[in-house]
Amino acid sequence: MAALLAVVLLAWGCSAGEEQARKPATRLHDAQGESQWLINAIAKYLIEEGYGYPVETVAGATQDMMEALPKGELDLNLEGWQPNILEWYEVEIDSGTIVNLGVVFEDSSQAFVIPQWVADEHDITAVFDMKDRWELFTDPQDPSKGVFYNCIVGWECV
Repeated sequence: MAALLAVVLLAWGCSAGEEQARKPATRLHDAQGESQWLINAIAKYLIEEGYGYPVETVAGATQDMMEALPKGELDLNLEGWQPNILEWYEVEIDSGTIVNLGVVFEDSSQAFVIPQWVADEHDITAVFDMKDRWELFTDPQDPSKGVFYNCIVGWECV
């Protein structure tokens, strides 16, 4: 009897695995940001556990996503910063190659951030004040210029 039960369970397990293998994987873009990792983990859980579809995360920069998403090589980009890629975004939305599914972070913003003591000591109250104080943030590769590090390389930040 135990042998029969083992055969039945093995056959059932194999057929469930085959069914899962036949379903197409949902491919999530992973831009290597912690907030997107969280969103992707939630989506992965819902898609796999709730709908029974496998999920793959595909790491890549913004430019990679911009090429792959309209072609269907990615299925979801769950954190998009449209202001950084507005021209591309508007073209793809207008042409119907991508669809906006809604807002993830309602009150998010982007900003340049410097230490408070630097702002106080040099009377910096807005990004425009940096025009006359660029020497405080000299570019190590070209000391004749100042530099802002907007984001991780490949994120296409403005």
